[in-house]
Amino acid sequence: MTPISHKRSAFTLIELLVVIAIIAILAAILFPVFAQARGKARQTACLSNMKQIGLAFQMYAQDYDETFPGEPAAAAVSTSNYGGAFDVVWPFIVSNYIGGRVANAANSFPQGIYICPSNDLVQGLPVSDTTDLPRSLYVFDQYGITLDTTTTPNAYRWHNSYSINDAIVGEADFAANPALSKNVEGTALSSWQKPAQEFLLMEAGLKGVVNDSDVDSNDMDKANNEIFMKHNEGMNIAYIDGHAKWIKDARVASDPPGGSVAFDGLGSPVYYRQSGNAPSPWRPYYP
Repeated sequence: MTPISHKRSAFTLIELLVVIAIIAILAAILFPVFAQARGKARQTACLSNMKQIGLAFQMYAQDYDETFPGEPAAAAVSTSNYGGAFDVVWPFIVSNYIGGRVANAANSFPQGIYICPSNDLVQGLPVSDTTDLPRSLYVFDQYGITLDTTTTPNAYRWHNSYSINDAIVGEADFAANPALSKNVEGTALSSWQKPAQEFLLMEAGLKGVVNDSDVDSNDMDKANNEIFMKHNEGMNIAYIDGHAKWIKDARVASDPPGGSVAFDGLGSPVYYRQSGNAPSPWRPYYP
């Protein structure tokens, strides 16, 4: 009896190519989905950070006669005053209500509520700022913020992904248009008539070695790049009443160099060309 031979069948080259092609197609479909899911998770974590910081501002206000940290009214309306040091040190002032400290820039792997997972920004105050620096040094020393001499300019620098609406701390853009500038204090809760619509915090954008810790209405166009609009083509915002939400980036590109600036920030729900003349939701209401 002739034994039956069993030959092991192997994949042909065409079959292997078909399998590889199927795997490549599945990878091309799934990898963007995974990336989008990861981006959404980071956006949600950032939104949670902003909500907690916003609630810290609410707790601060309850402890200080219904006012946010900032300049008193008499100083806020002075053309020589631009919010004092409060627009710089606000993360440290409210940190006691959160339970987390602001990380020094020397910390290479910071963690905490002030850091967006998608935008670990380093903010700072240069030594050349002779106005705010003397009033900020005590805070920097208290919270371990050291002078970074490796940067140009030398500056005190820390990790913080968020910027405060400068009207909260009593800063007004008098230089832009003194005739239209309003008397801005912005520290009293009662002065904000639409707290569920008016801005407290935004995500800070990258400008350079020393990034701003505050933001103004005329910083919203794409040219200035002072806000972070990369969470699924949008940005998280915290509001005066303590809630936070995501908004879509509706801005158009600014005019080319040498052109008119009339359309800078066109399409943005948060842009006004002259910050000193910006109404609510950027500025409080004074009857």
